[in-house]
Amino acid sequence: MMESCKGLPGFVWVCPQPSVDRCHRVPRQSVWQTLSFPRVYAAEMPTATDKIEQAVSTDTIKTVNFVSEREIQEYMMKETGKDRLVKMFSKNHIGGWSPEVQFIKQVTTQTALITFLITSFVGGRHAREEFVRKHQATVFSTRFRAFRSLQDSIFMKSLLDGAKWTVKVSLFTVSLLGISQSIAVYRNKSSPWEYSIGLGITAAFLKCNLGLKGMFAGGVFGTVMGLVGGTAIWGIMYALNETQEQRNYWKVQKHLEMEKASRGLLVSPETGEQLQPQPMS
Repeated sequence: MMESCKGLPGFVWVCPQPSVDRCHRVPRQSVWQTLSFPRVYAAEMPTATDKIEQAVSTDTIKTVNFVSEREIQEYMMKETGKDRLVKMFSKNHIGGWSPEVQFIKQVTTQTALITFLITSFVGGRHAREEFVRKHQATVFSTRFRAFRSLQDSIFMKSLLDGAKWTVKVSLFTVSLLGISQSIAVYRNKSSPWEYSIGLGITAAFLKCNLGLKGMFAGGVFGTVMGLVGGTAIWGIMYALNETQEQRNYWKVQKHLEMEKASRGLLVSPETGEQLQPQPMS
């Protein structure tokens, strides 16, 4: 119930209930206050919903280790370097290769593609210059035949140079990564030495056409350069926590989880339900 208060402009009488005689005086709202957005006042005491949202946003999700540290260490003590090498070059239960082999394939494919694009472009430019130099005094029957001969020369030179260097670089990459990864897997340890040995053997193999002296010189040069590059690579792997020791630890942990799940021993401690971990890639 609202009545105007005579003699007091700008104020109204407000009665909460018609049956109540006591009224209180409030200021009359202006036109601007009426058209503006209403004010919203938050409660000082948090509600139950606020507490739940705060708990979800602040609490961290804790993971449960379904395989103990002792089980992982016992499994790693039993396996040998030969066992790790066999697993490296074998397919898993879902038909996929090991992470080491996948890494070698991925790097080799990317390197081969980049090498082919670069070398074919450079070979095409050289073929164009060579064609122009050789046929300055040549008189072609038609302009189309001259243009066709130029394009054929550029295409063949680009294709041959790109294929030649792609094969060389691919063999170099597969040899370097295959040797270094095999040594790291066998030792179950990452260090600059496997890259030094891998590059030394690869460089000596690529210089086999120069005889024993060429192979020895190439091996020494590759060993030194591999040690320098391997130190940088090992530093990056250590900083990213991607060393061979850590990768093998995760692999063993996932393997033991899969074994427990297959035997029905992987059970959630909260609900008691049997869990199925994600298969290893």
